[in-house]
Amino acid sequence: MSECLKLWPGTACGPWGTCVPRTNSSGFMCLCDAGISQSKELSSFIVDENLLDTSLCTYNNTVVLTLYVICAASTAILLALQLYVIGTRKQLRSLAPAILSLVCYFLASVYRASSGALFGDDYFFSFLIANGLGFNIIAVHEWLVKYFHLLVNKSEWSSANVEIQVTRFKKIGEVLKVLDLVFSQLAWITCFTETNESLILFRIFCGYNFLRHVHILFFVTVFVWNVYYKDLEKVALFKMNLPQNTKIAKADQSEELKKWMKHYKRKAIRIVIAAFSLATFGFWIIWMPLFSDFWLLGFWTYVIPIWIMFWVGVSMFFLFAGYKRSKQNLRMILSYSYNKKVKQEQGFGTRNNFKKHLEANGTVRRQQTDHGSRESLVSEDELI
Repeated sequence: MSECLKLWPGTACGPWGTCVPRTNSSGFMCLCDAGISQSKELSSFIVDENLLDTSLCTYNNTVVLTLYVICAASTAILLALQLYVIGTRKQLRSLAPAILSLVCYFLASVYRASSGALFGDDYFFSFLIANGLGFNIIAVHEWLVKYFHLLVNKSEWSSANVEIQVTRFKKIGEVLKVLDLVFSQLAWITCFTETNESLILFRIFCGYNFLRHVHILFFVTVFVWNVYYKDLEKVALFKMNLPQNTKIAKADQSEELKKWMKHYKRKAIRIVIAAFSLATFGFWIIWMPLFSDFWLLGFWTYVIPIWIMFWVGVSMFFLFAGYKRSKQNLRMILSYSYNKKVKQEQGFGTRNNFKKHLEANGTVRRQQTDHGSRESLVSEDELI
């Protein structure tokens, strides 16, 4: 005898359904409200296909279709803009993971809107979504590496420890890049497995991505507060001619020094905010399905297109921010002589002495160009 599905913390048949007796046979079934139905999407992970009418009433086809139409339009616009602003092969290689994720999302959205394909049921749609998520995490990791390099190379100091940490994060990313794509394939393989096996494979996929989010959050937090901020304090103490063991909070800082530290701390805190924003949204798309069958079956259908729109919004923000930076850089190049003179007047005043001091203590490693300035490993344009 069939029973209506009840998953904690929801009620039997979900928020928009009622459990009623079958009319032609024994057992019970779920009667859904108007406009709501059961769906095979992800149901095969938990419910036998023959008992679909006992599953949760959570699927609104009109809402889902509208979301994917918006996804298709927004990804198409962003792809066109991304390809338009790319000016070099180096930029193309740098942005390849982000572009590939958008291509996967665009094709998946068009295919879903035109055919009604379901994740976990349709192989092609599941393949596109799975690999879109895989390229997503690769793009985030590579963007973080570029931002850290830019942060280090734009400052007036270059701690060896900071550069070592950034290089280590980059090398780890090269290994994890392969694992990201390997584990992403588990999500579409579920189309060919039985109910129990499908749920296990999908949970492994979610579990791996959960660990990747934790890894990124951990590194960003440790790097900013344990490495980057400490080096800023060392520079500040040197500028005040104070011993390196002095507590910066107890030191009498000038307004100029406070402004200098605030400037670089603000740059670092941006990356922390970005990482935690990613983790917060990742909580709904990756963490919740890992622990909650109710969330997986009832709401993950809506989370996928919402995640795509979130990713498009974030990418659009950085695209326009990068374009704005490019215009600012052009103005700086046109007035290079003036800026160079100003930098010499506004710097440490003892920049060479600071360099010699830290190198003598074995705490800094500088890269110099022919002009005596730091050689940037990544341009701001590559962060578009």
